[in-house]
Amino acid sequence: MSFSDPITLTFLDPLTQAAGVTDRVSIHTDRWGDGQTVRMQAYDIFGRLLAEDAQADKGNAVLTLSASHIHKVVLWGSNSSAFDELSYSSVTAAAVPEPSSLALGTTGLLVAGLMRRRSACRTKPLA
Repeated sequence: MSFSDPITLTFLDPLTQAAGVTDRVSIHTDRWGDGQTVRMQAYDIFGRLLAEDAQADKGNAVLTLSASHIHKVVLWGSNSSAFDELSYSSVTAAAVPEPSSLALGTTGLLVAGLMRRRSACRTKPLA
């Protein structure tokens, strides 16, 4: 594939089509023009940069990223860039908590904090 605009690859779980993650992505570069740089970045499901690899002025190189929970990969090159042999480790569903689970966990922490504060107020010695 040749391109001049960034290419974004997003991983989905093959069984559920839900957001997926992988731990390793690599792509073989065939050619690009003199002075050109080819770059690949990996992001997690929240859009945080996990890893980056770049190669300059080489043909037949391999860009490889290894990081936990890669959800999206972005490739940059020039209009003379060419890539093939994209490979990645198995894709699994991303563990994203449900909003109700987050609310329940936050409520539990608040109640525990209030109980601790209340018991601390009771045990203060009088002067």
